[in-house]
Amino acid sequence: MPKILIIEDDAAFCQMLQRFLGRHDHEVIITFNAPEAKEALKKEVFDLVVTDLRLPDFDGIRMLSHIKETAPTTQVIVMTGYAEVGTAVSAMKKGAYDYISKPFT
Repeated sequence: MPKILIIEDDAAFCQMLQRFLGRHDHEVIITFNAPEAKEALKKEVFDLVVTDLRLPDFDGIRMLSHIKETAPTTQVIVMTGYAEVGTAVSAMKKGAYDYISKPFT
């Protein structure tokens, strides 16, 4: 069962993603901020991390860099409600698997 970490401060959005991915046989762990995410990354190996670009306490591009340094084989998708081409290019150059705009269905 693929293991996915979601880093997102919007609890309702996290729960929606967790339900959807859970129905498709994925194990989903939710964190709401950078310290929780870093702790989860220390404890477990994830197949995929989906992180918000704008976290309340940490920049999503910095989080992407942290993930790629500590778990280089983990795929990372950066999501944002503030899609900007420059940010998308930066995320992809730093190793993001994809960059998606919220909301998505």
